[in-house]
Amino acid sequence: MEHHFDIDEAQRFGVNEAIFLHNLKFWITHNMANDLHNHEDKTWTYNSRKALSQLFPYWSESQVRRITASLIENKVIKISSFNKARYDHTLWYTIIDSEVLAGIKTSLKASAGLNCRNRQIEGTKSSNQIDEIVTPIPDRKLQIENTDITLAQKRATIAFDLFYDSYPKKAEKKRAKSVWSKLNDEKRQLAIDGIIRFTANKEKRFISSAAVYLSGERWEDEATERTVDGKAIVLTGSQKLFKREIDTKPRARPKQSLRESLNQHRRQSS
Repeated sequence: MEHHFDIDEAQRFGVNEAIFLHNLKFWITHNMANDLHNHEDKTWTYNSRKALSQLFPYWSESQVRRITASLIENKVIKISSFNKARYDHTLWYTIIDSEVLAGIKTSLKASAGLNCRNRQIEGTKSSNQIDEIVTPIPDRKLQIENTDITLAQKRATIAFDLFYDSYPKKAEKKRAKSVWSKLNDEKRQLAIDGIIRFTANKEKRFISSAAVYLSGERWEDEATERTVDGKAIVLTGSQKLFKREIDTKPRARPKQSLRESLNQHRRQSS
């Protein structure tokens, strides 16, 4: 995995802050393009400090806290919470710096303009060609539907790349992409949103592959909490089943001491 940053932003805010900001801009741009996570007239993205320290393994959770505090102090980002569950302490981030926001909006406009120019060029080429056989006027409705299908396929590919880059275990990509293509937009968004909760507090070797996660719709696994050394640990799926099996196993009776055995024998004899 490669991490990038903007040189101008690194000079303004610091290298670590620029790396964090680059990741933030990526997801906010994605959410703007798909009209997602809009609150208080702003577009947001969310993640926990623990998940961020896993995405950026050279940062600890305390370093993530210092980086975000620096960006807040410089009035570059804003943090809030829009979680439905009270116990969910995932943080939500948005960008409030006008210069950074202008860059995001410019890149969105440039992307939209490029798509428009590509369509114009394709249309010009077809109009300049001399057909030996006169073809009938195409059905405009069919043409629109075909265009929509092509754009939908492109969006599905881009969205899968976003999902796969965010999923911590890279395996069976081809199979995962095949499963992804069969999901509707709602399930795709749920799959992306559920990554953090599903993979939280799990070692990488115990995380299902992306294909298994998608085909089993594991983001819908019911989550429970247990406490270990005073810390809340989230259990999902097979972990929860394993815990239930352990809890229901009969416990062996404790062995009696020699003195207790002799006393019991005397009571029974008398």
